[in-house]
Amino acid sequence: MSADVNMIKLACRIYRKFLIHFAYSSNECFDLSNLSGSEPVACKIRFEGGKIAKAGKRLFKIKQASGSDDYGGMREALQRSLKHSKEDNTLPDLLLI
Repeated sequence: MSADVNMIKLACRIYRKFLIHFAYSSNECFDLSNLSGSEPVACKIRFEGGKIAKAGKRLFKIKQASGSDDYGGMREALQRSLKHSKEDNTLPDLLLI
């Protein structure tokens, strides 16, 4: 099964669990990862109309926060993503972190 299909199934389970239906036209999901505290990255996947938007996938290299600072890394990724979304007038209706 492809990673896109797995992500869609996971998102559907999350939406049902929290009674979030596809009433939101755009959703963005964020996650952090690192290799034993080094090379921290954040991933963003954008859903539009309940489907993954191919142009909405983005990998952020965390530059300012240290590898083990998850809150700092998430703050940095969100600030960069939302700044870009605000400039393009594409702010999401819902953020899942």
